Amino acid sequence: MTATVPFFSIITATCNAAETLPVLLASLSEQHCRDFELVVQDARSSDGTLALLERASGIPAIELLSERDSGIYDAWNRAVARARGQWLLFLGSDDRLSDADVLGKTAELLRQAAAGICFAAGSVRMLDARGRCRFQSTPVLHGGKARLAYEPPAAFPGIVIRREVAAAHPFDTSLRISADYDFLCRTWQDSRAIALPFEVCVMLEGGISSRPENQFAAAWENARVAARHFSGVWTPRRARMLCKAGLVSYAFRLLGRAKAAAFLDAVRKWRGLPPCWTR
Repeated sequence: MTATVPFFSIITATCNAAETLPVLLASLSEQHCRDFELVVQDARSSDGTLALLERASGIPAIELLSERDSGIYDAWNRAVARARGQWLLFLGSDDRLSDADVLGKTAELLRQAAAGICFAAGSVRMLDARGRCRFQSTPVLHGGKARLAYEPPAAFPGIVIRREVAAAHPFDTSLRISADYDFLCRTWQDSRAIALPFEVCVMLEGGISSRPENQFAAAWENARVAARHFSGVWTPRRARMLCKAGLVSYAFRLLGRAKAAAFLDAVRKWRGLPPCWTR
């Protein structure tokens, strides 16, 4: 008897994630849509991660494999190869879906979408350790390659991807921070995407690409990825982006979080901009 193919596969890579994983599991267990599986690729966790997953309840199916990998993008590739769902959503172990209807509303829109649609993108909110909103990412599904050469159309945890696309275009494991951006540079087309008019995911600041001290490393790797796929990348706009990211990274590494946040918001105030680091 053939098992039913789930509509969604939620892809998650874990490595000693016992402290944060309960939030993700709780948000998945409360989903009104039950047509999904959770595919976990674990990097031989030595804390309570595996025990949490083994006793998790309220999730229709959990496909768990624990083995050594070379990093998150290798783990994602391995999970994609195991996923059965028609559509994939990549969530961190410290992410959560924004409300109990996210999967249901997404499934309804995807079932109504044209056959050639391969992406659906919604907004993502990032919180700092104190629960304050650090930024809200809203998808922009127009602008084509001219826009994609500088930034992705949406934050990756807010993008639902047709499984065949992800399976045919594995993440580049030689990249440390920007393999998700590289994936979108290779696969994204505005005409094959629809917008989700709601927030998909809430994520916590702290991932390698979201840490303020890593902003320059992320911006530099993004620039190198863009240069792979687009011409005319090294422009004054790119230079300004790298300089801004460098200032943020240097301030946080030199001054520490509290002093760096105060300094950067003082710079913003001098420029006539509202604060974003200390609010």
